[in-house]
Amino acid sequence: MNNTIGERLTFLEESKTSHFNITEMLSGQVAPIDIYAFMVLKRSISLVFGFTELIRNKNFLCAAPLIRLQIDNLLRFHAAFLVENQSQFVVDVLQEKEVRKLKDRFGKSMTDAHLQEVLESEYSWLKDVYKNTSGYVHLSEKHFFNTLRASESGEEGVLDIYIGPDDKMVSDEVYEGAVEDMIRVTHALLTFIGNWALSKNKLSK
Repeated sequence: MNNTIGERLTFLEESKTSHFNITEMLSGQVAPIDIYAFMVLKRSISLVFGFTELIRNKNFLCAAPLIRLQIDNLLRFHAAFLVENQSQFVVDVLQEKEVRKLKDRFGKSMTDAHLQEVLESEYSWLKDVYKNTSGYVHLSEKHFFNTLRASESGEEGVLDIYIGPDDKMVSDEVYEGAVEDMIRVTHALLTFIGNWALSKNKLSK
């Protein structure tokens, strides 16, 4: 794994400062939406550090789905700002109601597809990254290409197969792309939560 990937992983881990700063901004008297934000921030920082550790260990197949989970954070936190009653939305989530079965202020079910549509103008990359990383959540062709390839011997009809805890068949280019995707999603999430927390603080003064 090249030095660039290591540097970008360190950069991603430095997002812990933003996680902590936003948490501090929201500390004190809290509303249901603040609790929801704390849940998202805790899950986010855990995903970030789980992702970086897995990438350093070249466990790509376990790392890639974490990008999809971070997208889940982004979609579901945004969902809280699409409803008529934000506090009720949080209560519903805490009572194990599925977000995709809840409706936004226009009466539309907040499925992942709908949430992506709403956010498409702001995050033009979102649909592609969602689709690509979803392929690692479910058994798919992604796992085929990370397990088998044409033999490096060049002999026709011969396959190289590797079964192990690391992913030797994944190129640095693919690792780099995954790291950049995780950085992009995490940045979008923290920017949205951070801007909201900042505006919330200004309104309370």
